Amino acid sequence: MNIGTKVMKPFTNEYDERNSKMFEGQLVEHLTSWLTINPYKGCSLGCSYCFRVRWYPSSKPKKVHNTQEAVEALIQHPDFVPNETPLSINNSSTDCLLPEVKHSTFEAIQALDSKCLANPFVLITKLHFDEDEIRYLSQLKYLKIIIFVSLSFLPRHIEPTLNNHRIKTIKMLSHAKIPCVIYYRPIIMTLNDSDSTIKKVLTIGQRYCEAVCIGPLKMSTEISEQLNIRGINIEAYHGANNANLIAHEIESKILEVHKKYDLHVPVFKHSSCALSLILKSPNYNFLFKNPQRNCLVTCPEVQRKICQPLTSKRKMSHG
Repeated sequence: MNIGTKVMKPFTNEYDERNSKMFEGQLVEHLTSWLTINPYKGCSLGCSYCFRVRWYPSSKPKKVHNTQEAVEALIQHPDFVPNETPLSINNSSTDCLLPEVKHSTFEAIQALDSKCLANPFVLITKLHFDEDEIRYLSQLKYLKIIIFVSLSFLPRHIEPTLNNHRIKTIKMLSHAKIPCVIYYRPIIMTLNDSDSTIKKVLTIGQRYCEAVCIGPLKMSTEISEQLNIRGINIEAYHGANNANLIAHEIESKILEVHKKYDLHVPVFKHSSCALSLILKSPNYNFLFKNPQRNCLVTCPEVQRKICQPLTSKRKMSHG
C-alpha cells in the first residue's frame, strides 16, 4: 500500500508479545495492526486478565500527553502514510471511552478530520457511545471510523463491565452504518467457550457487525495472580505448549458452531484481517503468506480473492 513514493510497511508480528514502550513514555506506538497515540494511561474497568498490570497497575486514568501534540507527533511519525495507515488512540493504555479519557479521543478525531485525512481510525472499547457521539462519528467528512467492541461474556468478577451496554452500542453503530467488529477475546476455557456462548457472540456479529475477531487468554505471571485472586484455576494454561493446545481447541469449537448453525459472519484471528475486509484491501501485514497459521475457513471468498493474487494457493486453517 502506498501514497506517492511513501509506502506503508507491515506492522509488527501479530504473535509478538506486547511490549511496554507506551508505559515508558513513548508517544506514538507502532502496534501489531495500527499506529496509536496514548495521551492517557491507566484504566478503571478492573478486568482481571488485563495485560497492563505487568507495567502499570493503575485503577485511575492519568493524562501523560497533550492530545494535539500527540496528533502532530502521529502525523510526523516516519511510518505514517496519509489516507492509508490505520490509526488509533488510547487503546494500549486505557479505554478510549472512559469518562476521563473520552474528550481526548474525540479531540484527536476532530483534529485529524479537520486536516482532511481519510485514514482508517480504530476505536476499541468495552464501553458505550451515546446517540450524539454516534451521530458525530457518522457525519465525519474524511476519517474512516471503525469500532472494535470487546464482547466476551466473561463472568462479571472477571470482567465487570455490563454486556447489555455493549450490545446496545453494537446495534446503534449498525443502524448508523458505522463499521463494527466484535472482539470475542479473551476466550478462557470453561468460562466463555461453551457452544451457547459462541453461538450468541457469532449471532450478534452476523446481525450487526462486519466481523468477529477471536483470541485466547494470553497468560503472564501477573495475570495468573489476578485470576487466582478471583478463584479462577488456570493450571491448564501453564506452559506455552498447553496454552497453544487450548487455543487450538477453542478455535476448533468456534468453527464447529459456525458451521453447525450455518452462520456466515467472517471470523478472524487477527485485527488486521477484519480491518482489511472492511477496507476491501489485501491484508497489509501480509498474513496471507502463511495461511495455515493465520487464515480461517470463515474468511469470505471475496476477501480471499483480494489477497490471493499476492501469494500462492495454500491451505487455510480449519481449526
